Amino acid sequence: MTFYRRAGFVAAAAAMVGFIAACGAAPVSAPVSHSVTLVGGIQSNINWWFPVSSSAGCSTTNATTAALLYRPLIYISNTDGIDFKNSIASSIDVSNHDQTFTVHLNPKWHWSNGTPVTSQDAAYSFAIIKAANNPKAPWSDCFSAVGGMPALWKSVSTPNSHTLVVTTTKPVGPSWFEHNGIAQLIPIPKALWDRSSNMTKELAFILQVGAQPANPVYRVVDGPYHIGKVVNNEYWTLVANPHYDGHKASVTKLVFEYETSTSSEYLGLRKGEFATATLPNSYYKDRATLTRSGYQVTVAPYSYCENSIFLNMFPQAPGGGVLSHLYVRQALEMGINQEALIAHFALGLGQPEYGPIPPKPTNQFYDPHLKHYPFSIQKGTRLLESHGWRMQNGVLTKNGQPLQLNYLIQSGSITQTNMAQYLQSEWAKEGIKVTLTTEPFNQEVSTVASPSTRNKWDMFYVGYCYYPNYYPSGTDLYTPGGGVNFGGYSDPAMTQLLDSLRVAPTAARGQQLLDRYQQMAATELPALYMPQTTTHEVTLKTVHGVPQSFDPITEDQWFNRLTLSP
Repeated sequence: MTFYRRAGFVAAAAAMVGFIAACGAAPVSAPVSHSVTLVGGIQSNINWWFPVSSSAGCSTTNATTAALLYRPLIYISNTDGIDFKNSIASSIDVSNHDQTFTVHLNPKWHWSNGTPVTSQDAAYSFAIIKAANNPKAPWSDCFSAVGGMPALWKSVSTPNSHTLVVTTTKPVGPSWFEHNGIAQLIPIPKALWDRSSNMTKELAFILQVGAQPANPVYRVVDGPYHIGKVVNNEYWTLVANPHYDGHKASVTKLVFEYETSTSSEYLGLRKGEFATATLPNSYYKDRATLTRSGYQVTVAPYSYCENSIFLNMFPQAPGGGVLSHLYVRQALEMGINQEALIAHFALGLGQPEYGPIPPKPTNQFYDPHLKHYPFSIQKGTRLLESHGWRMQNGVLTKNGQPLQLNYLIQSGSITQTNMAQYLQSEWAKEGIKVTLTTEPFNQEVSTVASPSTRNKWDMFYVGYCYYPNYYPSGTDLYTPGGGVNFGGYSDPAMTQLLDSLRVAPTAARGQQLLDRYQQMAATELPALYMPQTTTHEVTLKTVHGVPQSFDPITEDQWFNRLTLSP
């Protein structure tokens, strides 16, 4: 999973596509050469450079940067299939009643130091993930339980340098396991990183250098770029890898500038500093000024993300764990007017989303026929009153406890702040008092992910994009111990259903189970569902291929595929 997106309501400031700018303050009409430095601004620092994500480093900023440095074993295409042409793996053979997966590596791929990418490098990635799932590990894996990792993985062996054999403890659905399990493996140059047979010491070393991009271990990559200069809280650069075995970059240097707010991004556009950027919705009225300056404004593509408000159901929560009651979640969902949110805060660029699988981009897994709780302030209030809550001083109260919740939102986003204030007002009409607390995005993620800060939040708005849960089975979202089940949601029926999804023998059976899962989520509300939205992108006419280089499934932006013209 990653939290983020560049568009609409989603909590993180931007995926990497969001902001690229011509270096310096040159006029926007100045010629752009193929060796130009491009600059981008985002509102979330990189706090984890290692390609296996830690639970404290789950963000798009980290993940999309890692994707530019390290190639995955399996490349997921923009139609949610496996693209072996761009994968390190050339094919996968499934045998032994869906328990043995033999992955063949394409020998064309090399590290930037000239050595081949091997099956041992992929196996080392698994060893790190497995060790990071140990409760006593120095840091924890961001995607615990996704793809059955590591509980369903019986063994990983390397009969030769270009063959990886993964054996599972029981039969698994091939599509699910390949998309969500094997796709997590990102080969890591084992000869450089492997320093100890003691995995606790190995993880401790990775933790030490996870936020140290200048460490020599990061010099060897197999992606289109490698790390240049990094100045925390200011900027970081990526430089083209001349030894990359894929599509070599025309844009030879990327500079990403740290920004503190959407307003600073817009000011960068007005000054001609950005060559392409997400246009904050609050500044859409000023688009004519930008188009006169050589920009074009287009609708950004949708990302493959669930848009929801995560809920803290632990008793330590400020609301006392009241969100563990389904009727409270139902009342909150009834207080969300998705059509109004789209109209008022997304310029009409969106559609309602009532379950965990988004309708856009068009995908085979989405069920458009979900039954859901319609918007109704009156019904929400009556539902709460039927369970013994009574209005006192404008707030519903039961047994002396007011229905009061703390809603954690990202600082620096005008749109998200306005949206949260709107929801706060609507829920107040139901008798629910909601307090808004703002934090920078990275801090938000740390707050909701840490057991020690469960008393700091009740609700947390975020876009959960299906990385690496490309087969959107929801295991990491809604099962006990799931990598992003931060609020402690647990339902035996949901767990059993998601377990069944993992062993679906055919695509048709898998879709039947996915439909049941979507309806159960829409009914049981492990999260509050929010509309799926997008926004506008502003791009100089001299920058080509921005929409085409964005993969909406993985949230990756392949800057090496951009081209520039005078």
